[in-house]
Amino acid sequence: MRFALLLLMTLILAAGCQEKPKQQSKPSAPKVPATTSKENSESAPAKESTQVEQLAARLLNDDVDEQERRDLYPEYPQLAAEIVAEMAKGYPFGEEEEYRRIPWIWRVSINATKTLNKEEIRELLEVGLPKVGEPLTEWQAVVIGGGVINGLTLKGEWPREFLKPIIERDTGLIERWNHMLEESLVMVHNKKIKTGTRYDALRNIAMLSWEEAGAHLTEYLTYGADPEMKQGAICGMADMHSAAVDSLLLAGWLHYEPHNRFFALEGMLRTPDRFRILNKEVRAGRVDTGFLSDEDRQKLLEHPHALTRQHAAELLAGSSTATVETIEVVPEAVEVHEAVEPEPESPSEHEAVSDDHGDGGDGTAKPIADTAETPEAAEEKPAEQASDDHGDDSAEQK
Repeated sequence: MRFALLLLMTLILAAGCQEKPKQQSKPSAPKVPATTSKENSESAPAKESTQVEQLAARLLNDDVDEQERRDLYPEYPQLAAEIVAEMAKGYPFGEEEEYRRIPWIWRVSINATKTLNKEEIRELLEVGLPKVGEPLTEWQAVVIGGGVINGLTLKGEWPREFLKPIIERDTGLIERWNHMLEESLVMVHNKKIKTGTRYDALRNIAMLSWEEAGAHLTEYLTYGADPEMKQGAICGMADMHSAAVDSLLLAGWLHYEPHNRFFALEGMLRTPDRFRILNKEVRAGRVDTGFLSDEDRQKLLEHPHALTRQHAAELLAGSSTATVETIEVVPEAVEVHEAVEPEPESPSEHEAVSDDHGDGGDGTAKPIADTAETPEAAEEKPAEQASDDHGDDSAEQK
């Protein structure tokens, strides 16, 4: 019995000392030697350029046929602000380089504006308005005065009224707009800046009230003034709602160049009050429409602004009676300033009425000032002609 117990205990102890079988572990993945950051950078694919970068680069590539480039940007008005920003990347650059880019910046800007898409125009303002405290650059002046303002008049809009609700939605935009206006007042008279760009500045300051901008504009209506600056003053004044403008647009008729007579005449067709004054001058023999070419007449008769078109038909048909009709009072207007360059005679391509080719001084944000000085101005907006000497087709009239 004792032997049996000893045998049993021996067997139990032997079993308890046996090693437990090991669990099989999953095979681990083979280790890959770590790659250094240098190796990573060398093996990573180069970043592909975006569509905007490709478009901007092609537009600025002088080796590409110009007509091919002109055919490119009209397809992308929705990308205009981004393309302009890309073309302006790297600023400041020398004057020669800036003015190599400016014609394309202008063309892209005005093309997008003429779609009258308010969001796309707001994006252009975001790109083209200088930050508060920073100077207004020449390419920015072109975007606003030559592209946005000029583009709106080309489509028969009153720029101030069109832009007001867009700008007033954003306090920051109001501050930048007001700052741009102050800068434009200075740029207008800066003879170191090209005339085409100073022309744009004249278009901008016409977004102010007559009290603020009138003296700056009329300075360039005088005999002997640069024809392009004269055009900027005439086109800018035609954008303003003021009894003073109504009586001054024809003031220099005798010494206006033919193309500036066209702009002045066009501006006088824009409202009933102006048309009455124009008819009076025509009947008195002080204004003669005989200088108009067949092309000029066609432009007026097919004008995008309905009232201008109607008045043109009456004037050219020999009617001496201004139509009497009820026109909505223009809502409060917006104020704008921009720069333009002084050029001798014919309107430059950036300013000319063409499809090719744009604050209160205390620095505080405030709503756009109401600049509609007389209810006489029609709510309807005529297209003006503008020209900018930025190498664009200035021959095209708004």
